[in-house]
Amino acid sequence: MRPAIVGQMDLERPFRIVAFDWDGTAVTGRREDARAVCEVLDRLLARGVAVVVITGTSLANTVSQLGPVIRGAHNRELYLATNRGSEIYGFDGRPSPVPLWRRTATPAEERRLTETADALKGRELVAAMPSDRVLTESDGPFVRIGPQSADPNCAPIVIQYLAKAWRRSEDDTARAILANLEREGKSP
Repeated sequence: MRPAIVGQMDLERPFRIVAFDWDGTAVTGRREDARAVCEVLDRLLARGVAVVVITGTSLANTVSQLGPVIRGAHNRELYLATNRGSEIYGFDGRPSPVPLWRRTATPAEERRLTETADALKGRELVAAMPSDRVLTESDGPFVRIGPQSADPNCAPIVIQYLAKAWRRSEDDTARAILANLEREGKSP
């Protein structure tokens, strides 16, 4: 039987570095109480394990949740990769982050990064939706195909996107959407 919390597990071999995503992985959100995670991280740091927290969010958001670890006696092996990896911070025994590396994205790069992140979030959301609950919008402005609002002629493209997200054939996806529309009385 495997323990539910990694911190309770006796490892077969020691780790020298542990790197992981913060938002949505170690914690579900920026306002979540992270004390339990911080306790595990502090134990790792006390054993000399380097801990790398990777996040797309800002340093301020990350520091607010990692407070106990940052103020801890073992923070010299703690590293924060924030702002989509464009900033790397370490610690020198004091609770203030020390900038180790920074790259400022151009406004165009920042816009593309945001668009990409938003697109991925949308795909994850669509993939998680039960296919028997999805109805399609026949025209914009709410459905966009690239930079343009969708129109009824875009239905095959929407079906392609849904099929890919749901890992189903396009025919199966089209039948599911049509059944949903008929059930709701919105048949084309």
